[in-house]
Amino acid sequence: RRPPRSTHCISSAASDVYKRQSWEGAKICAFQCSYESPGLIFLLRAVFAEGCESLKAKALGKGVTEEEWTHLLVFAAATLQNIGNYTSFGDKKFIPAISSDKFWTVVTSSKAYEQHKDQLTDTWESIKAVSYTHLTLPTSDLV
Repeated sequence: RRPPRSTHCISSAASDVYKRQSWEGAKICAFQCSYESPGLIFLLRAVFAEGCESLKAKALGKGVTEEEWTHLLVFAAATLQNIGNYTSFGDKKFIPAISSDKFWTVVTSSKAYEQHKDQLTDTWESIKAVSYTHLTLPTSDLV
């Protein structure tokens, strides 16, 4: 008969599996939220990977104001918390209060941009316009 394993060892291993599975599932939610959500999450995670203080210093050095930085942080927090740029009920879209030019300035200030310029540029170009527009449905066609 085998001796019982430590519950700490089992729970630690299970915890690691659950964390990985949760993040993989979260990616599916982003795709279900909106066209641009996976790209926004990819950009935000890549850009903020170096840490807020370092990124903030570089962005402010390139002309981003404190207020614009705060707007970006609010947008990033809301997007990451909701795993997309819509509220959890999907009825309200988050539009960044920071201009698209300043958003891009922050992206280009990051260490991630230095390492993955083409990938970040392609992602931004594919989602920029739709990230800053509201989708409106014609009410006459609704049942």
